[in-house]
Parts: sequence; C-alpha cells; structure tokens
Amino acid sequence: MAVSLSPTQMKEEFKDEFLTCSICAEPYDHDEHQAKCLPCLHTYCKSCLQRIAGKRSKFDCPKCRKLITLPGGTVDSLPNNFIVENLKEYQHIFSLEVTCGNCKRDDPAVRFCHDCGSFQCQRCTDNHQDMRFMQHHQLVTIEELQAKKCNPMMQQQQYCTKHPKQDMTMYCQEVNCKVSVCATCGLIDHRGHDLIELSGAIEKIVADILLSSTRINERNQELARKRLVAEEQQHTLTVNFKKKEEEIQKLTQKLHIEFDTNCKKAQTRLENMYETEMDHLTSRIESIDFLTAQM
Repeated sequence: MAVSLSPTQMKEEFKDEFLTCSICAEPYDHDEHQAKCLPCLHTYCKSCLQRIAGKRSKFDCPKCRKLITLPGGTVDSLPNNFIVENLKEYQHIFSLEVTCGNCKRDDPAVRFCHDCGSFQCQRCTDNHQDMRFMQHHQLVTIEELQAKKCNPMMQQQQYCTKHPKQDMTMYCQEVNCKVSVCATCGLIDHRGHDLIELSGAIEKIVADILLSSTRINERNQELARKRLVAEEQQHTLTVNFKKKEEEIQKLTQKLHIEFDTNCKKAQTRLENMYETEMDHLTSRIESIDFLTAQM
C-alpha cells in the first residue's frame, strides 16, 4: 500500500530529488554549487565537477561513465541547468512559506502586488487600502497564484523607460529592432516600422517557440533512432570481431598441434635414420677390426 506523504515531506523529497547535488548533497545555488548540465544530461554542482575534473578537460560522468569533454576546457564553460533554476523559482514562489518582501518583519505573505512587484503580508496589504496612491494597485492572493501555477514576476505590467506612465502595447518587428514599445515610441521612434500589438507578438513568439520545440523533438527522435542504429552496428561489429577472434585462436591452436605433430614425426624419422646409419657404421667398424685381427 502506498504511503501518503505530508506536504512538508513532499517538499523535502522534491528538494532532495531535484534541487540538491547527488554527490555532495548540497542544495544548488548561484555560486560554487551552481547546477551544471553535462552533455549526457546529468546534472551536478560546479564544485563537485571541478573536483572530479581537476586540471583535466576530459573526465567520466559520475553516473553513466560517458566520457565528457569540457567545451571550453573548464567546468564554467558547461551550461547552467535552467530547469533546476525554474524549479527553484517555482518552489520559492509557490511555497506556503513565502514571506513579505515589502517590510522587515518577515511575516507570512498573503497577497502579491503586481504594481509593486512584491509579496505583501496582511499589514502591508492593509496599507495599500489606507494609502490613496496605492488604492488601485492590483493585488492577488497566494492561493490564486498557486491555482494559476504561474510566476507573478512575469505577469507584471511593463512600462516604457522613456514614458514611464505608458504601457508597452506595441512590438516592432524590424530586423534591427525586435523590441516592445509604447504607443508614443511607436509613432515617433519607430515611424514606418512593422508594428503589431504586443499580445499578438507574444502569441506569435510562443507559436514559433512551440514550432521550434516540435522540430527539436522530431530532430531528437531522429538522432535517437540514428544513435540506436549506430549502437546496433557497434554490437554487430563487436560480435563479428569476437567470432573472428575465436576462429583465429582455434586456427592457431590447430596449427600449433599440426606443427608439434610434424616436429615429432620429423624427430622420429631423424632418430631412425641416425640409428640405422649408426648400426651400419658399427658393423663396418667391427668388420674392419676382425680383418685387422686376422692380419
């Protein structure tokens, strides 16, 4: 029967599984324990990889033992694992332990203000309602953020740097621009440029990303199939090599046996010839000795 875990246990298990280096058991951070992704897609912290690599530019992956070649000769040249970064941000934002980012009391946050761009405790939320210039700020509860499962920082309204009171509502598609602008900048700085609504540009960019993602997945599947074929060819080559190697070993043993047999036969013939000739010469000597005795 499956054992149900408490929210605290689930959080710790999630942290150990995805946000902690499996070698040193230290949580990933933005310093010496930065999450680095190897070409084999296994992830470890920068400190552990530096210790494993030492002064070498090549080393074996601690898990799959695949030979890793550092693209720039150092561990710093490896790409950061952005998935780990997103998971860390996701855990921070959607944790039940988010604290107020507006005051110094570190009280639990109950709402997020899109205009201030920070989490607010109950007291700071009440101040929003008391202060006239903050009465119209857009506040959402932590529960609403958790239900939407989105990063509130990414939903902040973007304002023009030249015209702080104007929203970024347009997007310039010119090759040398590719920026979001307000309506005033669109009329003045980007007059005659190919401008579209920012929401439409976002939809187009998202569609392009999805299309690129689909193509990348298809390419990855194609590469995976090619890799499988190459691995099968490697296996076939290894089997054929071992088969030929066994045949050579058997032939070598057979030749050794035949060589030993022929050597023994030659030795036997030589010994027979020696004994025959020796008997003949012995008889001659005896015959000569007999004649000598008669003389």
